[in-house]
Amino acid sequence: MTAELGALGMQDPVSVTGAAVLLYAVMYWTAHVASVRASAAYPQLSRPEQAEWCSRVVSTVHAVIACIGYLQLDVDLDGAARMPCITKGAAPTARPIDTRPC
Repeated sequence: MTAELGALGMQDPVSVTGAAVLLYAVMYWTAHVASVRASAAYPQLSRPEQAEWCSRVVSTVHAVIACIGYLQLDVDLDGAARMPCITKGAAPTARPIDTRPC
């Protein structure tokens, strides 16, 4: 039994890791090239500061993509289950959770 690890159909963990490292490198290089062209302050930074700048750009892009992906999830949960902090300590509802597909 083989479990699919991603939408791209990559089943080998080494392939997934390799693709992630390659994507990071491409995004890092793109951040460097774009920063050289778009920012007057970037070229004045030392190499370690430029490295930090680029890694922060990649981190921000990753965070935005992760948030969009999370919002796109089609999770069939009751609204109360999505926000347990609101219902914490509340009495359980007598109404069962509707699990029928939309």
